[in-house]
Amino acid sequence: MTYAIPMLWYQQHVRRISLTLGRRFFHFCDLPLLFSHYALLRLIVLGQLRLGLTCLGQLALFLGKAERVLIELKRRKNHDPPRETREEPDAGPMRSMNKDRAVGDRFKGLIRFSDPQRMRILRCIATSPYVDPRVAAEMGVPVEMGKHLSVRRAALECDVLLTSGPAELAYWLQGIRPKLCVFVAHGECQYTQRILDANASVLDHVVAVSGRAQQVCEGVPSTVILNGVDAAHVAQSRAREEVRSSLGFTEQDYVVGFVGRFSDEKRPQAIIEAVAQMPPQFKALLVGWGPLRGPLMDYANRTIPGRYAFAEAGDHLGDYYHAMDSFCMPSATEGFGLVVLEAMLCGKPVIVTPVGCVPEVVRDRVNGVVVSGDCSSLIDAISLLEQHPTWAQSIANEGRAYAERNGHALRMARDYQELLTRLWREQHGSTMAV
Repeated sequence: MTYAIPMLWYQQHVRRISLTLGRRFFHFCDLPLLFSHYALLRLIVLGQLRLGLTCLGQLALFLGKAERVLIELKRRKNHDPPRETREEPDAGPMRSMNKDRAVGDRFKGLIRFSDPQRMRILRCIATSPYVDPRVAAEMGVPVEMGKHLSVRRAALECDVLLTSGPAELAYWLQGIRPKLCVFVAHGECQYTQRILDANASVLDHVVAVSGRAQQVCEGVPSTVILNGVDAAHVAQSRAREEVRSSLGFTEQDYVVGFVGRFSDEKRPQAIIEAVAQMPPQFKALLVGWGPLRGPLMDYANRTIPGRYAFAEAGDHLGDYYHAMDSFCMPSATEGFGLVVLEAMLCGKPVIVTPVGCVPEVVRDRVNGVVVSGDCSSLIDAISLLEQHPTWAQSIANEGRAYAERNGHALRMARDYQELLTRLWREQHGSTMAV
């Protein structure tokens, strides 16, 4: 589909920016879909500074009297039946590109919370034919089909290219050198390293979404910018009691929750295993989608029959967080782990493994409980929270306070804007009028 966009004119102090975001696969809850797009934004900058802003993908800003930003976002719609065979921790592009929904949420957060006097999205160019109309509508801008030629055009027209991939980016840009190219590193796995290595010839700087992700960025100047949550995404629409009842839980039950993609690296089966070894009032709520959904349901039915519920969430994710008594992220690896901040914002005590954002965000037994991830450590943490509700509430309160101070997408958007402005000034010597 193609949308015609009327040209908007600004005064001479307005600059043109093009933002491009790299390919990503997105698979979560009732929005398992492949959606790759470039969103053309208009960035307004006072003075002669020609700034480019991007988030997760190739961000391109380009010079002119009315600067535009082009963002590419890719998600994957996967209707394949769940497989018994489980993915390896680093099973290649498909696993890595599907590894979390934070990519899409980061884009939407940047779009929504960037200063409207500096950046506006004009249109999106979808680089995949699998465009879910619900996702297109969420972007709030026209969506147009396009491929690598759109990336090359953006690089030629822009000042800054912000990218999270693809690995083919450098190949696509043969003969073209963006004025400033910034890569967003989502994870700590070898796949991120391979993308970095493949595109090193066109990269100037790296944004890492966590300190652990920054560890794979050796050899390239890097900055850590933690992801942020749009609080509207986890808003509550139904009473806790109503949601729990609809899932088959009572107020006497202690519900341990999981939110995310059902895949090997997320380790949702660890929650089922732990609950199976605990008294009958302990139950599991698993919210999400993914290739392990079928095997997980079979495993839960065999080990904890009548003590679990599976759900998919789209617009009302907050309802499921509020239905939990505690939240657990037992992941073996994470790029960031946005669900930790979401659960904190919903006032839930979190049980987490030390991956992704956890070292920066969670203080053990202050605003969360950090565990090794084995079954016994999960059982111990769940039991402690259940047996000491006052302490558990204190941890939840501290977590919410942290998330409200530091976890909003508004802070993330401002950090991106400030970094890209600084990088442009350092590389090109431009100054911004006050």
